[in-house]
Amino acid sequence: MTVGQIACEWLEGIRVSVKQSTYPKYYDVVYKRIVPQLGHIKMKKLNNALLNKFISNQLENGRLNGKNKGLSAKTVYDISTILKQILKYARIQGYTEQNFNIIRPRIEEKEYHLLSQEEMNKFQKYLMLSTDYIKLGILIDLLTGIRVGELCALRLCDFDFDRNLFKISRTLQRIKAIDENSPTKTKIIIDSPKSKKSIREIPIPLPVLEKIKTLSFRSPNSYILTGTAKFIEPRLFSDIFKRHLKTAGLPDINIHMIRHSFATLAIRKGADVKDLSEILGHANETFTICKYVHSNLQSKRECINQIAFDCD
Repeated sequence: MTVGQIACEWLEGIRVSVKQSTYPKYYDVVYKRIVPQLGHIKMKKLNNALLNKFISNQLENGRLNGKNKGLSAKTVYDISTILKQILKYARIQGYTEQNFNIIRPRIEEKEYHLLSQEEMNKFQKYLMLSTDYIKLGILIDLLTGIRVGELCALRLCDFDFDRNLFKISRTLQRIKAIDENSPTKTKIIIDSPKSKKSIREIPIPLPVLEKIKTLSFRSPNSYILTGTAKFIEPRLFSDIFKRHLKTAGLPDINIHMIRHSFATLAIRKGADVKDLSEILGHANETFTICKYVHSNLQSKRECINQIAFDCD
């Protein structure tokens, strides 16, 4: 068996167990990277040196657009994760007895620009001044930190006006179309959320519910962002979001940073970590703290001042 044969066998086997949005990413790694560069090697001749040379090549010259540039450490880390799964499968199936050691790239912590409490308040006031479907959607995102794909899939029927909450049970995404007969390179899918923990109920402030009641919806199945059966996809919504940021006089940030801002401010205001983790749809509280709660100089200064003693 060659590495390519085993990789393709693994890919076919996991197709029924992974989400529609995940499979195309695995498909690309296998057929665009592993098969062309490692696929011809027989499993019994595979070694750590060959594997780590492959990883180094992705970092230095991994772009497939002919520009001879490397991929980001995060992308190469994800490729190495898939490769490790394939090698684990090979051991389970008895194709090899080796325990390979892949040297994975270190991922540098990104610098995030989050909205401050003042900026969040300013944006909220801007969104509340007038009511339309898009502003309502941004307001919901601002006050709950839901993912943009979840927001784009949100419908009127997901809201429980008696209990003052809404339910997340779907996400909307544009993914790569890998079927040979597909007329387009990408397609929109509406699928279950990221994980079982992502299916959740989230309380919502009464003023937002009152805003929803002022808008006209064609039916209970109408999308919150349009009021009709027509949806808005995440990329378009993100572009409109940036235009509203500019109009409100706020810094230009990625819409996903609203989720980070919400989590960080919630913790600073004393929110329970478990509650926050469940609101965000995370698997556990550790992930919430490590990935979504950020510090800055001001928060560090406040921390020091809280325990500072009187020098007089």
